[in-house]
Amino acid sequence: MKQYDWAVLGLYGLLTLILTSSLASNLNTVLAGQSSDVYINPWADWWTKKALTEGLDFYYTDYVFYPQGTSLAFHSFTHINTFIILFLAPLVGYFAAYNLTILLAYVLSGFSMYLLVTYLTGCRSAAFVAGLVFAFYPYHIFESAHPVLVTTQWMPLFALALMRSLRSTGSSRVKQVLLAALWFLVTALSSWHLMIMLSMWTFLYLLYKIIFERSEWAPRAFRALALLAVVVGLVLIPFLWPMMRELMTSDAGYVTKSSGHGCDLLSFIVPNQHNPLLGSLVYTLGLEDKSGFTRKHSAYLSYVALGLAVIGVVQARRKPRFWLLAGVIFFVLSLGSQINLNEVPLHSFSLPWAVPIIGILRHPRRLHVLVFFCFAVLVGYGGRWLHNRIVLRNRALAHIALASVAAFILLEYLICPFPTTPVTLSSFWHQLAQEEGDFAVADFPKDNKSEKYAMFCQIFHGKKIVSGRVSRTPQDAEAFLEANPLLERLNEGTAPDPDWDMEVEFARLAAQDIRYIVVHKHLLKSDEVENWRGWLGDSHLFYEDERLMVYCTESISEKGTP
Repeated sequence: MKQYDWAVLGLYGLLTLILTSSLASNLNTVLAGQSSDVYINPWADWWTKKALTEGLDFYYTDYVFYPQGTSLAFHSFTHINTFIILFLAPLVGYFAAYNLTILLAYVLSGFSMYLLVTYLTGCRSAAFVAGLVFAFYPYHIFESAHPVLVTTQWMPLFALALMRSLRSTGSSRVKQVLLAALWFLVTALSSWHLMIMLSMWTFLYLLYKIIFERSEWAPRAFRALALLAVVVGLVLIPFLWPMMRELMTSDAGYVTKSSGHGCDLLSFIVPNQHNPLLGSLVYTLGLEDKSGFTRKHSAYLSYVALGLAVIGVVQARRKPRFWLLAGVIFFVLSLGSQINLNEVPLHSFSLPWAVPIIGILRHPRRLHVLVFFCFAVLVGYGGRWLHNRIVLRNRALAHIALASVAAFILLEYLICPFPTTPVTLSSFWHQLAQEEGDFAVADFPKDNKSEKYAMFCQIFHGKKIVSGRVSRTPQDAEAFLEANPLLERLNEGTAPDPDWDMEVEFARLAAQDIRYIVVHKHLLKSDEVENWRGWLGDSHLFYEDERLMVYCTESISEKGTP
């Protein structure tokens, strides 16, 4: 890289710190993102370290869904991010390491797109604007809760190396092929979701080249692609094999969603509700946003950026044609099974391509990543036209014009404050970590958020838990819980049978090494807390603070109070 490239990298870093100030200034007290999934991400890092250091089966555990356990073959691990986090954690603390890894994704996403668009357009100023679009568009900001979706920084580098490999020869071609393989592998080991998306983009790119630019290809280009496929395949087989083995050998079945969330058409043109300057337009327009299309699911393009993209398509003509076609295709795919306008379906039939997309990616709206991947490049072409048109009059004025454009785009994309989740824990978990013995904890209430929060607490206490949540949950994962009368009732949030002898029920759990029932008060309403208190009584209440009620299934008189 040249000296000014390092300066650009530093500028992306500075802008990231400014735009994420509510996170950057609280690295050790909050987690990036606002979603229940925030709680489950650190568990993957904890389990990776535990499994590797203790020689455990990485793809199977009874630390969740105790005692039967569950397969982790389809769980959303993000190995590259975990490696970075575990490397940084001893230096800055775990939470800071986790948050810095998320921030790094924004810095490098912008910079890698800058490198790609510089290669395509030859205009660094325009490329800088394109990098801002790819790094800071609203959906990318809200996906800070999902490392498997925010880690987009390697995708432009793969595209850059792939394009270079098809245009170079000899040792230079081999070098670019190996670089392309590296960036693809890093993407894959960061996220299977992004690997699939990058594969979709690659398929379209190669198909476009074959159809429209076949004369420019030579047999050696196909040899380069074959080498790329071989290198990627050999490295990924050990990571893909557990999933293939699970599919071939398991008869448990997995809980899947029959439908996924697509994009509302308005999500592309209505500013994000959390934008301090434009967010009020949502209320002015009288939009009823139940699905979050003007909040965390926003695909807002920015009118300034959209104007540049249109200019790029019109003025550059043939050069951005692939990016336009690919962007339109991914835009259509991101709409899901039905096209919606302000949450109202425009047709009754289901779009046929939505089924496989939902089966693989769950939610078609996640294809926002590819929409903005292509859109950012089109913005770069438009920025080049603007730069070249003004630079003929005054070079300094051209840079000022693009800097102004960049500022307006950032103002349109601004999310304030940056979404974060406070890290608040009961001191009981640290006490529990010191307790000897191999036993389990049953956490309640039991729903999507509380199960993930229970896994988050587990990284502090280290004991097995009866509940849990993994990316693909086996249908029999809760067989034990459903077979135990008391746990089944508590799982449903209903009172135990009044004829039951609770001493017998507690003893039954203790005999199965479930030592504690933990009621998370902060996840309940005040009247619900009192219901739980009445259900479980006072004789086994072992610990209580503002967040928890902890019931010991063993005799407290024998065990002693904390």
